[in-house]
Amino acid sequence: MEHVVSIANTLTSIFSGWQSKKEDHLMAYLNTYLFFPQCEKFIINSVNELQSGNTKGLEQIYKELMQQGDITLAQSVDSLVSGKVTVSKESCMLLESYVKSEIFYKELEKTLVNH
Repeated sequence: MEHVVSIANTLTSIFSGWQSKKEDHLMAYLNTYLFFPQCEKFIINSVNELQSGNTKGLEQIYKELMQQGDITLAQSVDSLVSGKVTVSKESCMLLESYVKSEIFYKELEKTLVNH
C-alpha cells in the first residue's frame, strides 16, 4: 500500500503544479477545491496508462513543465514515465480504492492548499 500512496502523492503534486502553471495565482487559489474530482480522475487515468505502457499524456506534461522551467516537477514526471516506477494491476486496483478514500482527500487537500 505504501507504494500506491507514494505514486498517488507524486501524481497529486504533478497535477497541482501543472494546473497552477495554467492559471494565474488568484484563479488557482479559487479553484483549489474544484481540483479534487479532476485530480482523482487524473491519478486514476495516469496509473492505468502507466500500467498499460501508454505514457504519452505524462510525456506531454513533462515537456510543458520543462518549457516552463519547473525542473523538479518535470523530474517527478520523468521518474514515472522512465520505468523507475512499476505499476501492477493490483496496484491499479489499490490506487483506485485509495483515491476514493477519506484519507486521500485529506492528503489531497494538504497538497493543493500548499501549492
